[in-house]
Amino acid sequence: MAKFLTEENVNQLLEMDDALDSLEEIFLASSEGGIINLPRERINIEGSSFNFMAASWEEKGIVGYKSYVAGSKGLSFHVLIYSLEDNQLLTMIEANRLGQLRTGAASGIATKYLSTNDSIDLGVYGSGFQAETQIEAISRVKNIKSCIVYSRNSDNREKFCEKMTEKLGFSLEPTDDPKKSAIDKDVIVTVTNSSEPVLMGDWISSSTHINAAGSNIASKKEIDLEVVEKSDLIVVDDLNQAKTECGDLIQAGVGFDWSNVLLLEDIVSGKIKRSNENISLFESQGIALEDIAIGFRLLQKANNENIGTELS
Repeated sequence: MAKFLTEENVNQLLEMDDALDSLEEIFLASSEGGIINLPRERINIEGSSFNFMAASWEEKGIVGYKSYVAGSKGLSFHVLIYSLEDNQLLTMIEANRLGQLRTGAASGIATKYLSTNDSIDLGVYGSGFQAETQIEAISRVKNIKSCIVYSRNSDNREKFCEKMTEKLGFSLEPTDDPKKSAIDKDVIVTVTNSSEPVLMGDWISSSTHINAAGSNIASKKEIDLEVVEKSDLIVVDDLNQAKTECGDLIQAGVGFDWSNVLLLEDIVSGKIKRSNENISLFESQGIALEDIAIGFRLLQKANNENIGTELS
C-alpha cells in the first residue's frame, strides 16, 4: 500500500545528514552504472511552468519522478516512487522542503570532494530559501571559519544572517560589497534568481571551489565568463541536463568545450581528483536521481516510524 507524506512529515523526518548520505550513495552507485536519469522537461503555459524529471535505481528496485508547477500563482512540488518488483506506487511526497534539502546537499557533496581545505572561509551570493540549506550542508562537511553573505536587498540579507547565525551556531556576516563574498574565499556559493552575473572572475583566488546553484535556465547566468575560463575543473550533476539548462556554460562562448566537463559521480567515486592549486566549479542543476534517492530514504524512515497516510 502506498504512503502519502506531507510537507509536515518531511520536516518531521528528513534531516540534512539524510540528504547528504543519500546523494553520496547514489552518486557512487551512478558511477558504477545501473542508474538512469531523465533530464527535466518543461511546459510553459499561462505564466507558469510545469516541470517533469525521472530516474530509476535498479539496485534499490525503484523508479520515480518529480513533477512541479511554478509561477506567479504559486508552487507545487511532488515526488512519486514506484517499486520495480511489482510496478506499484510506493509513495507520493510533497516535495518543496525535500527539494530545498536536495539542492543544498548537492553543493555539500561537491564541496566535500572539491574543496581541499577542512576549515574554510565561505562566501555566499543570495539570501533566500535555497541559500539556507547551501550553508547548512557545507557546514556539515567542512568547518566554516567565516561566512560573508551578499544579496541585493539589505533588509533580506540582514535578516537572513540573523536567522542562520541562530540556527547554525556560528556567525554570518552580511555585506553590501559583492567582492567581499569572493575575495580570499575557499568556497563560494551563488544561489540567486539573477539573470546577470553576480560573481566576477577577477575576484576569485587560486584553489577556490565554487558552487553555482541558481542558474538552471539557458538564458540566465550567475557567473561571468572569466569564472568559467579560470576554472580548471568544471563539474555537473548530469551532462545532458546541463547542456540544455546551464546558462553559465551554455553562454560561455565558442572557446568552451563540453568534452572537458566532468560528472560529480566521478569525483565522488575517486575516478577523478583535483589538485590543491585548481579552481573548481560545480554547476548544480538539480536532477531527478537526487530527488528519488532522498525520497526513498525518507520513505524508509517513515515506514520505520509509522508516519504518513496510507493510500488505498
